[in-house]
Order: sequence, then C-alpha cells, then structure tokens
Amino acid sequence: MNRRTSWILLLALRGLLSCSREAREGPKTAKTAKTAKTARQAGDASSGSLRPKVVVLIVLDQFGQWVFEKYLPLLPEDGALRRAKQQGTSLVAAYPYANTATAPGHATLATGVTPSVHGIVANQVYDPSLGSRQTVDDRRHEVIGGLDRYAAPTMLLAPTVADMLHEHSGGSAQITGLSMKARSAVLSVGRHADAALFFDANAAGFTTSTYYAHEGALPDWLVDFNARASIKKKLSVWEPGNPGWLRENFGPDEAPGEAEVFGWGTSFPYDPRDTLTPLSAFPFTAQSTELFFEAGLAAVEAQNMGRDEVPDFLVLSVSGTDLVGHVWGPWSWEYADNLLRTDRALQSFLERLERRGPIAVV
Repeated sequence: MNRRTSWILLLALRGLLSCSREAREGPKTAKTAKTAKTARQAGDASSGSLRPKVVVLIVLDQFGQWVFEKYLPLLPEDGALRRAKQQGTSLVAAYPYANTATAPGHATLATGVTPSVHGIVANQVYDPSLGSRQTVDDRRHEVIGGLDRYAAPTMLLAPTVADMLHEHSGGSAQITGLSMKARSAVLSVGRHADAALFFDANAAGFTTSTYYAHEGALPDWLVDFNARASIKKKLSVWEPGNPGWLRENFGPDEAPGEAEVFGWGTSFPYDPRDTLTPLSAFPFTAQSTELFFEAGLAAVEAQNMGRDEVPDFLVLSVSGTDLVGHVWGPWSWEYADNLLRTDRALQSFLERLERRGPIAVV
C-alpha cells in the first residue's frame, strides 16, 4: 500500500467534515483545501474557491512508496499518477506497526490509528469457536449471491473517516466503498456507509452483504450493471500492451522469483478461460481493474454523488496491483503492464467524474 496516501487521508478529513458541516449549517469561511485536486479544478480548488462535491480516496494496494518512485518516470505524463505527483500535495506517513497486510492497512488508512487501537491485526484471525476466518467474516451477514461467505465491519473498533462524515453530515453524505476484495471495501468505509461493494466469483459479479443491504437484495442499479457488464463475456486473454517497452525497462518476461497461479505459467499471455475457475482467476488480470473503474462510475451515477452541497465520499481500493504483485512481483512485466492500464483507467474515470463538478482526490 502507498503510505503517502495515508497521511493525505488524515488531512482530507478536516476539510471533508468542514464542508459537510457548512452544507448543513450554512456558509462559513472556506478553508484551504489540502488534498490533491484533479485536472482543471487543481488551481482554483487549492485556493479554497471551490469545495469538492465528491472526495475520492484511491488506494493502490501493494503500491509502496519505493515502487511509486521507481515507476514514476516511466508513467505517461497525462496519466493520473504522474498528474497526482505533479499537481498534488505529497506527504509520507510511517505508522508504527509491522503487518502491512490488506486488512490492517485499510483499517489504518480509514481510521488514522494503528491495529492495536482499531482491532484489525491481520487478514485472517483464529476464533476458538469459529476457527480460522477473515477479519470481516462475522458468520452473520451473508454475502449476497456468495457461497457460505460473510462480510461486515463488526471487528472494527475505531470510527472511520466515513463514519465521522456520516455523523457530521447528519446522514446526508453519500458514502460508498468499492473493491475487488470484501475486506478492502468494508474496512475502508466502516459501519455507516451506504454501500460497501466488492467482487465475488460465486456471485459472478459485484455484490455486497446483508450488513449493508438489510433486505438481502442488491440495489437495482447494481443488478443492472452486472447484467450489462456480463463479466463472463469480459473473460479474455491478457496480453502485454507494449512488449518492446517492457523488455527495455524490465528485461525478459520470465524472471526468477515469479510464481505460478491457476495453472498459468510465468509469462504472457494469460487466459482465465484456461483455468478451472475462470471467475476466480479474473481478478488477477488487468481487465478486472478496468471493469472495476466502470463499476465505480456506475456507483457514482446511480447514487447521484456530487449533486448537492453535502460532500460525498467514495473509496476505490484497487486490488489488482496487490494480486499481480503477490504472484509476479513489482518489477515484472505483469505488474508494469497492469499498472499502466490501471493508470489509464483511473485517468479516464477521474475525467468523467469531474464533469459532475469539483472533486478532490486523495
């Protein structure tokens, strides 16, 4: 995870809660924004003349500070990541804890406190009565369409930024978390979000749990999105976009230390349809991240985010960098190709989002 993002998250909290309070209580003196602004809003928003209608927290899982610095000169200048570096405010925070796994990392990003305080110490924990289980698996709130899967923030002991925004806005702010992983979506937004959405292979699409969908059914817009996206039709061969560039910057495709997964080898191409579990293999391909950002835009539009004076909060946790990194490593062709496509998809998402009004990106 990018620790740089975590500190900017803490700075964003002040402005976000201030805006929500002003929207309910009337205008006050505008505070200078301290988060990275996107595209043409950058200059105006930095002077406090524009308050964001939507604050977007982007988490690139397993995209550490050192990885970012190495890739930075290789990324396109008009991509989201280079622009964030050049136009935004950059701070690095080091939290005093050792386990940088997904669950404790997202909980720390979302709450600003360490695992000893927020209670999420690992991806999985052992329960004497339940055995080994995911930290978001409370055995009570079922994943809709999933098979014997559960997801809820019941183990999270500290309030998240999203929880505080919900309180300060009187419940008026729209709050949504989205990821390919359940734990990332749930722990990023906490107890009072309107939605925590994630991909599930058994559900064959994006879903949530009964903790957030109290009636046990997906919202109509998400049912429609899954039908339109037709994820099974998205299963296709992942091939490198620019093999020459990859070879020049990273050497040969097949390199020492790369692992095998789903019966694939360690060099391109990769086809989920060649595996025994295509939908489980799909999140390990670059195509899944592109679909992920499509789902993010659908969530924004369906929930009318950014359409009133109360700032809304959207968390997008990108899991592809983590999944690809675990298998092939951060200096592999696979990681580099996936990162370039992630950068391009993120830029496209932000361009479409900013048409709705001022936004801030963390």
